[in-house]
Amino acid sequence: GAMDAERKEQSCVNCGREAMSECTGCHKVNYCSTFCQRKDWKDHQHICGQSA
Repeated sequence: GAMDAERKEQSCVNCGREAMSECTGCHKVNYCSTFCQRKDWKDHQHICGQSA
């Protein structure tokens, strides 16, 4: 409904669960924990910080 569109939950790009934090470098990807952020970093580092 309208409430769902209003407040969109972010999901962790590594595991898909609800994300509580985002990449501090680019703020474009979301993670549920620093564990998932570190796990994804080896792939994410190539796009992190690059402007489109």
